[in-house]
Amino acid sequence: MSDVIANATGERPPATPWQRFFNKFQRAYAIFAIMIYEGAFTSSLRYLRGGGHLLPGETEITSTIFQAIILSVLCCMWWVRRRHLLQVMRDIFPYLLILLICTASAFWSDYEFPTLRRSVTLASCVFFGAYCYLAFGLRGTLELVGRATVILALMSLFVFVALPVVGHETAEGYESAMRGVFSQKNSLGEAMLLAVSCYIYLLIENPKSILRPMACLALLFLCIVLSSSATSLVIGVIVMAAGAILWSSQNWRRRVVVLYVISVAFCLTAVFGAMDSAQLLGILNRDPSFTGRLPLWDATFQAALQRPWLGYGYSGFWNEDSLIVQDIWATIDWQAPSAHNGYIDIMLQIGVIGLLLYAWVWGSIIFLSLRAWWEGSLPEAKWILLFMLINTLLNLDEGPLPYPDQFTVLMPGTILLLASWRRQRAYRLAGLRHGRAPSRTSFGLPREMPRRGS
Repeated sequence: MSDVIANATGERPPATPWQRFFNKFQRAYAIFAIMIYEGAFTSSLRYLRGGGHLLPGETEITSTIFQAIILSVLCCMWWVRRRHLLQVMRDIFPYLLILLICTASAFWSDYEFPTLRRSVTLASCVFFGAYCYLAFGLRGTLELVGRATVILALMSLFVFVALPVVGHETAEGYESAMRGVFSQKNSLGEAMLLAVSCYIYLLIENPKSILRPMACLALLFLCIVLSSSATSLVIGVIVMAAGAILWSSQNWRRRVVVLYVISVAFCLTAVFGAMDSAQLLGILNRDPSFTGRLPLWDATFQAALQRPWLGYGYSGFWNEDSLIVQDIWATIDWQAPSAHNGYIDIMLQIGVIGLLLYAWVWGSIIFLSLRAWWEGSLPEAKWILLFMLINTLLNLDEGPLPYPDQFTVLMPGTILLLASWRRQRAYRLAGLRHGRAPSRTSFGLPREMPRRGS
């Protein structure tokens, strides 16, 4: 942190026992919260008690308790770092507009209290992500996400083998798939997929230390395969290919080899798909309707057009007693919990206005990270590009938007890092134009926070 006191040699003073305790507590709290936002434990406890899947609009008491714990501790943590709050809110202002429209949608939602309650959960997720950036920096947060997900992967494998009633998926046709300690197999796949990007980034930044990242990647992909989550598997392969391109960007010979291998693999897959698309879909455990998604997308898009500008309210559409949702379920002959498309779900909940806000936020992130990567002035830009690639592709099929999950946790830190980089870049360019060396003074939030200290 910029408020860490350094001595004349630039070294930090020895940590006091209270600081060491606070640092350990802070990390333990962050790992616990990340696990909850990834969707772990709450449903497993219900399955262990003999319960089934929750219908849209239903609430799990365990989840409410965990969210209350996270929010209570977060308020205390933010009180400690309250002097950074206004700067953080200024830098994530576009995201605050999304939170504002979600909260305000209670006025036109048919389910006012669930909208308000889940808006608070979404806001706590966003400010938890911002706090993680302040406390650990983006790299430190990625390490915590990777560590938490590896722990969940090991626990899921154990539960899958030892407690089949909890660890096995119950959806028809996927009885042998693994859901582990997650609510269902796709949630497990999404959690593993995000951690894959974290460990790929570690490999790109430190290619000499490959043993631990490669072992973690093997574990994560094993869980994705066992979960039978075709979407996560396909995107995971694409992210691996994109990571290889980023890894080879500093060496033209390496780049030629990587691009050649990727091109050959893509052409072979395209030819195989053109010759026998049914077999390719069968390998991915899909049918021509993409497991019922095509009729679902058509029905939900038509519903979104009925309230195009502001939607039905945040968490105000997918409820079991909603007549329009019941009509959709009757049409597609299964109880879909979401549109399985993040962009349609945004329109359903906060309308075209919400979709435009997301386009503003995501467009700015992609533009700035591409510029930073091209200039070579921000190493983290490589991970941000992988992160946005996952977000863009995942929401075409699974649709975790807008939701308080691990992707939302990492979004504020990404925005804050790019905002700090942009300020430092502007000051550096101004200094060069005026013929003076850039100062070491930190403008606003530091670009990267120390990993220790408070």
